[in-house]
Parts: sequence; structure tokens; C-alpha cells
Amino acid sequence: MDALSIQVCSDLDYEGMVVDICSKEGRIATISCDMGIENAKIVLYGKEQDEPIWELEYFSFKKALNDALQKLKEANPIE
Repeated sequence: MDALSIQVCSDLDYEGMVVDICSKEGRIATISCDMGIENAKIVLYGKEQDEPIWELEYFSFKKALNDALQKLKEANPIE
């Protein structure tokens, strides 16, 4: 998998600055905090990058990723 990069930028769709997560093919996600950092949102993009495919609460998504990784570790114990 290609390395991902982080870019702080301004986007006309948001009041404040945002952070884009990008691969060499383009933007994968945008994280914004217009409603405060505790209410941060993450928008995920498909290959076309024109329209978002998902908009989620950042901290809920982060927890789900961490929980999923833990379940994966439990299902695939390393001896």
C-alpha cells in the first residue's frame, strides 16, 4: 500500500481549516471541526473524489476502527 500524506488546507465547504488524508491517487478523506474538535467529522471519498461517499463522526469512526482491529487480533491469535 502506498504511503498516505496529510495536508492542512482551506476548503470553501467548511468555515475553518481542514485536514485531507491523501494517497498518490488523490484525496481519501477530509477531517473537519467546524462544530468544535469534540464534534469532528470525517468525510470519506471514493475513487472519483467528486462526491463524498460517507460522512461520519470522527471519534465514533476511530473507536470502530480500534474495536475492529482488536476483534481481528482476537480472531487471529499469533503464537
